[in-house]
Amino acid sequence: MKKYITLLCIGFSFLSYAQQPDVNYKDLGFTRKIKKVESFSYAMEDKSVTDKSSDSYEFDENGNIIHHEYHVFGKYASATSENSTYDNGLLVKREILVKNRPGFNAILTYQYDKKNNLIKKTYQSSQYKNDFLFSYDKSNKLAEIKGIYANNYSVEKFYYEKEKLLKSVTQFFSKDTVQSETIKLYIDEKPALEYYSNDTFLKAYLEDDNEFIMLQMNYPEPIQNMNGIESEIKYEELSNGQLKENFFNDRNEIYRKIDVREVLKQNQNNDWIAKAGVDNRYNKYTYYVFRKITYADGSISGSTEFNIFLVNELKSKLND
Repeated sequence: MKKYITLLCIGFSFLSYAQQPDVNYKDLGFTRKIKKVESFSYAMEDKSVTDKSSDSYEFDENGNIIHHEYHVFGKYASATSENSTYDNGLLVKREILVKNRPGFNAILTYQYDKKNNLIKKTYQSSQYKNDFLFSYDKSNKLAEIKGIYANNYSVEKFYYEKEKLLKSVTQFFSKDTVQSETIKLYIDEKPALEYYSNDTFLKAYLEDDNEFIMLQMNYPEPIQNMNGIESEIKYEELSNGQLKENFFNDRNEIYRKIDVREVLKQNQNNDWIAKAGVDNRYNKYTYYVFRKITYADGSISGSTEFNIFLVNELKSKLND
């Protein structure tokens, strides 16, 4: 079930800007230093498991990711591993190996300026090479990322308000002609709203401590609504909670479609150890993810074992 695999790769953390790599445990949403995190996922239709996958990260003494493995079991079985190399705490190389699919193997290299800002990322595989060039404004904030591909290129620009990221605009070019454009709005530097020029709807990402919802808002004139919400974020400091309240207002019911809804079970550190979700984008199905966290001090929280009690608890929250 390829769509399930795609969903799990979303991650729902959105902590880093586009094209910037996850490097540290903080980039994965943790507040305490960890040694290893493992998760096991089950996609289910009715009461049957249709797909399984596992995901694990290992960290060095500085809390940086040194190894990442992702396995998919069943009909679409695959195994991917990533090994990262650091120099003075900066990620300089990440090697991607895909078992039995050498065409997907790649090496990513990273270059920095004197301020330790990432200025170039190169993706090199046996089939093609992509370069991403990063530039910064006078305040040393990320201003632009240019992606250079074989036959076209992209430019992503970032805009700030009161020192916080407010908006990013990505344009894809072919022979210097814009082929498509994506606009993202951010709240507390996390993506909250997205508009793709070839779509007739807005995509909203609504996240709090215990729940994540991905909405499709089918407004007749989506870009006008996008501009209005941008004004509210910019001038009225709209919060994610207020945005959620607005979208779930009765007047928006005719436009609203829930694509994905996730609920979480957290530990005393506010790190999730289990989650369940419903994906309505394709053939509706439910998935459960169980996670084991090994912190740097040796303490362990959660388990990767399938837990029917947690399943029932999370299922009741999904049905609320």
